[in-house]
Amino acid sequence: MGGVALAVTPAFAANTFVVTTDDNPGGYAQWHADGDKWDVCDWQEDGLRASGTLTWNGGSKRMDDANGGSDSSPCATQVVNLPEGTKVTLKICLRDGADGTPRFCNTSTGSA
Repeated sequence: MGGVALAVTPAFAANTFVVTTDDNPGGYAQWHADGDKWDVCDWQEDGLRASGTLTWNGGSKRMDDANGGSDSSPCATQVVNLPEGTKVTLKICLRDGADGTPRFCNTSTGSA
């Protein structure tokens, strides 16, 4: 009598990563699904800040990193506890000041 073997692959949530669209990306945002943490990082000392937005069904958060790519200063980081499988959208832009016009924006989607 023959049998059928089933392989079960465990589900895992992947990280989501997005960079600004300028020719030498000045910033990035990353969602870490394991731990529900997100980062916004300013890569360049160009006078602009990296400005990220994390959006999900029912909410959003904005966070900036204005450290100008300083190796001695870490990225801006927040923990946002979301239910497993929640769709998240990351948007990263560069701004000249906290209220500057968003430039070189890019988006990516993932899940918690």
